[in-house]
Amino acid sequence: MSRANVVERALKIDAVIEHLTAAKLAAEDWMDEQEEVPDWLREYVHQTTTAQIPFLEQERVRLDTVLEAMNAGRNAAGRNAAGRNAVGISDSEINTLVERADELSRGSLTRLAKIEFTDKYFQEAAEIGDALTVRLLLADGRIDPTTGNKALRHASTRGHVNVVRLLLADGRIDPTSKSSEALRIASEHGLADIVKLLLADRRVVPTGSAWERAIRFGRVEVVKLFLEDNRMDPSVYMNKFLYFAAKYNKPEIVELLLEDSRILTAGGLEYALSEAENEYIKIMISEAMHRRGGKRQTRNARNRQTRNARNRQTRQTRKRQ
Repeated sequence: MSRANVVERALKIDAVIEHLTAAKLAAEDWMDEQEEVPDWLREYVHQTTTAQIPFLEQERVRLDTVLEAMNAGRNAAGRNAAGRNAVGISDSEINTLVERADELSRGSLTRLAKIEFTDKYFQEAAEIGDALTVRLLLADGRIDPTTGNKALRHASTRGHVNVVRLLLADGRIDPTSKSSEALRIASEHGLADIVKLLLADRRVVPTGSAWERAIRFGRVEVVKLFLEDNRMDPSVYMNKFLYFAAKYNKPEIVELLLEDSRILTAGGLEYALSEAENEYIKIMISEAMHRRGGKRQTRNARNRQTRNARNRQTRQTRKRQ
């Protein structure tokens, strides 16, 4: 790290100390205005601001020492050696301190003062996306975050990314509960950010029902995530997912699936073709079968389509009569 970088980092630490001090004073002003403030909330404000400042001041002193060593270095090697010791607190740790302090707004403090340490309150906080309340209640032993897996279901359904991230980080919550309900719901609603978070948890595997929901409702971005995941072969059960895409008339998903080599080398293309009504989908699948060397299957599929079309026409004529 260069001398300029160390100076920049020292100034950043100074700014964070000022930020936490201002947040502490503002929170204390709010508490002075209240008739009653829960002891736990006073302690939380203290731990978020006052308790962090000595740690930052110690880091500031360390950076000054690094600068002195760099200035005293007689050659580039000496200066570089001092610079390598310049990173104490990581950027992510600094950002977390600032984020925690920013959460201490008057509105947030008013809301936190009314917290109820119950499972129902926890679930409601997850449903509305109140990440601060969820985080505080997760750290408290009086609530059971696993009750019916409702918190994860609510947060996933409504796309509350920060809440889902907190819940997944808590080892007590099982994201595969009720046949991976959270993944299934997020897939149906096309919440790609939630799906990506869930798939990052190695306990969660793209289930057949999640695939089917994503395809039925045309959630292209979710299907892309499933294809990238590789833990479920998209060609299972004779290309069932391609069959669904053709059946539900989703040409963009059909095209996406046909680009995957696993789809092309598996059987069942003619099965998907027989369900397609969209002409563009028929052409794409037929061309894919031709590329695979399935000319016989293509002719057979077309013959079946002709017979089916003729039979439908006959039935319609009889109904009119």
